[in-house]
Amino acid sequence: MLKSVSADNISVAYGSRTLMQSLSFKVLSGQCMVVAGRNGSGKSSLLRCIAGLSAPSAGTLSVEFSERLCTPTQLIQENAPPGYCAPDLNLYAELSGRENLTFLARLSGVHTKKVDELLCVVGLCGESAGRLVAHYSSGMQQRLRIAASLIQSPEFIVWDEPTATLDGSGRDLVDQLIFEYVAKNGVVIIATNDASETERWGDLVVEIGTL
Repeated sequence: MLKSVSADNISVAYGSRTLMQSLSFKVLSGQCMVVAGRNGSGKSSLLRCIAGLSAPSAGTLSVEFSERLCTPTQLIQENAPPGYCAPDLNLYAELSGRENLTFLARLSGVHTKKVDELLCVVGLCGESAGRLVAHYSSGMQQRLRIAASLIQSPEFIVWDEPTATLDGSGRDLVDQLIFEYVAKNGVVIIATNDASETERWGDLVVEIGTL
């Protein structure tokens, strides 16, 4: 069982540019942490570290379960990654929405019956599921990214500006999924520039800025 996701004095730098320094936090199961800050402040870089896709320049990121302590990178190596979603996450334009998720499910060892379930959850049922992603609107592509982040039923999710390009019903969907995860004692970590989203979701708010 997941207990917490935490950072201990982490720093993130690119070359001579330091985006953040000596940042610490602890998000408990059943909580949502919002990472807030202006464009260029390093929100996306921090979320990539939390998701295990890159490593901080200094400090430690930890994922605590009832039976062990590990890093996000170890979870990826064990094929049990957090659910990561970001606006620049690539989709296969030459495949349909269903084919994209089916490919991911097979790579992850997940039964493909979950594909249609998730497509319905994010509002891409029926004809939309069989349409090529090249013909999807930006909002439909974002819904598919969200579905992809949930394919392995992760115990914590890391979403970078999840409502980007979504309409009202899409934003309502994100609200619903976040609150469902929190209610099930999962951990949710979100980056957003929207003050109303920060207020609505943030059990814990981490403000970062360019040094």
